[in-house]
Amino acid sequence: MQRVMQEPCIASDGYSYERHAIEMWVCDKDVSPVTNVRMPNKTLVPNRSLLTAITAWKSQGGRKPTNKFVTTSPNHL
Repeated sequence: MQRVMQEPCIASDGYSYERHAIEMWVCDKDVSPVTNVRMPNKTLVPNRSLLTAITAWKSQGGRKPTNKFVTTSPNHL
């Protein structure tokens, strides 16, 4: 089961993780959980952009996004 991040952060591998989960990971490992390549450091930076997007999504009810593209029939062309 996947959950919505509460405190997203960016690790030195460039990927975003839930802070608690990646903190536990880097306690024991020096490699990225995504790439399995050694991470240059264990610095974690808050991902404010992702947190803002999650907050906006939650304020809209947390629903699955709707498809905004309109399909046109071949006769239209």
